[in-house]
Amino acid sequence: MHTQVRTFDFTGQNVYAGIDVHKKNWRVTVYSEQLYHKSFHQPADPVDSNKLARHLRNGDLEAIYVHDTGVLEDKSLIRMRSTLIKEIARYKNRIKAELSFFGIVIPDQFQTTYGYWSNRFMQWLNELKLCRESGTAAISILIDHVTYLRQNLLQVNKKVRELSTQEPYREQVKWVMSIHGIGLLTSMVILTEIYDIHRFSNQQKLCSYVGLTPISHSSGENQVHGETVNRGNKCLKKAIVEAAWVAARRDPVLHQDFLAYCTRMKKNKAIIRIAKKLLNRISFVLKNQVPYNDGLE
Repeated sequence: MHTQVRTFDFTGQNVYAGIDVHKKNWRVTVYSEQLYHKSFHQPADPVDSNKLARHLRNGDLEAIYVHDTGVLEDKSLIRMRSTLIKEIARYKNRIKAELSFFGIVIPDQFQTTYGYWSNRFMQWLNELKLCRESGTAAISILIDHVTYLRQNLLQVNKKVRELSTQEPYREQVKWVMSIHGIGLLTSMVILTEIYDIHRFSNQQKLCSYVGLTPISHSSGENQVHGETVNRGNKCLKKAIVEAAWVAARRDPVLHQDFLAYCTRMKKNKAIIRIAKKLLNRISFVLKNQVPYNDGLE
């Protein structure tokens, strides 16, 4: 008497699963080496998951790097700082627009770099009186928003500095900060966004991840070449380009390179070249776990 087998045995085989995830539903499609097996869902359109499983079986898909929860939380803190800075700038611009709308001129003493949005300037804004109480209240509400956001920014900066003294960032921060143009806050952006430098097999893949690879595509006789692609990690790209502007002034080698680039291209294109050199240095110190030596290119 033979017993009927109702289970599948996939021992020694590869099983491929495509998962199509949405906010309120998901679908999974399963393939083995030779056969399509099933799709199940709660509920969803099976088309995308079917394609994912088929492409996975055919070897058309590459695995992506997934950060663990702790790294994502660290990254969230750093990105919150960027969000607060944008919000503060937005409310500052609204205050300037309101003052201009009512014909109020900002005194010359606050037009300097050190006087603009200083404590004395904020005090002048708080003491400002418009013709009607309604106008004064409108300005006051905007000022309160700026004050509140600036307090939040100070708290986030403090938390970021505390995080920089903890593992795994404690030593890495010192290595990255040894490069001209990179301070503590920028180094924390770099470290949390890259995290593991060894996941990039070569420098080209790192540049592509950041978004520092050039645009190049053609159609017929038309060829388009641009400075950088629109893809990439925008947060990391912004931090490195900003650091490149500082490095172009402070680092003798990069300063000379920047001047040489500017003889044949615009400054905004030249700084991308400097950013790539800066990224090379960042990669070097993280892979070799040593501070940067000014004698290196």
